[in-house]
Amino acid sequence: MLGLSFNTPVARSAYALIDEVRPVLPNSLILCGGAHVTALPEECLRLSQADAVVMGEGEETLTEIVRNFMACGRRSKMDFSRIVGTAFREDGNPAINLRVPISVTWMACRCQPAISWT
Repeated sequence: MLGLSFNTPVARSAYALIDEVRPVLPNSLILCGGAHVTALPEECLRLSQADAVVMGEGEETLTEIVRNFMACGRRSKMDFSRIVGTAFREDGNPAINLRVPISVTWMACRCQPAISWT
């Protein structure tokens, strides 16, 4: 399993890297994440040989992908259609699942000031 997280300035380089890795590791599951592919998941699937895109905060989605991959044991048997927060290919075309909602707990952790002024 190979995961790449990247932003827009390096997207084309990331796609090129994926396309170089795919023939070397043909059975590896290749996932993309980060700000760029969250905004443009179809582009990633059109311009690279990545198996799937993890959109948004990917902790829960990635955990589910790993569980499924461990259970099926092979890239070719992965079924992303039931994994929330992913984009993947279905019959050669990009398909997008629901995005994972941002949890209130996650928001609360990140909205606290770093310094208390009281």
